[in-house]
Amino acid sequence: MQAARAVLAVTHGPSLVAVSFLHGFALLGFGLAIIGDRYPSWLGWAGLGVGAVTAAAAAGQYLDPDLVPGFLIYGALASILAQLWLLGVAVAMLRRARAAA
Repeated sequence: MQAARAVLAVTHGPSLVAVSFLHGFALLGFGLAIIGDRYPSWLGWAGLGVGAVTAAAAAGQYLDPDLVPGFLIYGALASILAQLWLLGVAVAMLRRARAAA
């Protein structure tokens, strides 16, 4: 049991920093780029929203491990909402490419 707690303590910070950068700040940047381009602006704003919430939740969880349940960050935000947003971006890009062809 002590080994499991040690592994949890060691991986807690790097894991949350990775989620914050890979899913939070990346979606913030992509959302800003989409808003400034000719893609639907709602798609960019959705990326900004999901990215901001993910980055804030990961930072909050890093500072206070009991702030929110981990499944909200790793499950709902990073694994579901961020991936659905990326799927929406892919669909928008494919539609734009087909219209240009």
